[in-house]
Amino acid sequence: HPDWRVSVDGETATVTTTRQGGTDDLSVVRALARAIWDADTSGPVAVRAADADAEDALRRWDLLS
Repeated sequence: HPDWRVSVDGETATVTTTRQGGTDDLSVVRALARAIWDADTSGPVAVRAADADAEDALRRWDLLS
């Protein structure tokens, strides 16, 4: 999703907002799920926010580790 950048490094996914605006409430969930799926991880993944906007969005869905 263009509003979010998610990088998965081993067992950690870091979410950053791109501040493109116009995001719907589920966009961060879709972006995170897609990135973890594409990374083909073998176990649990910790989720971290790289900025305040990402933290707010992840906290709204109780996705922060």
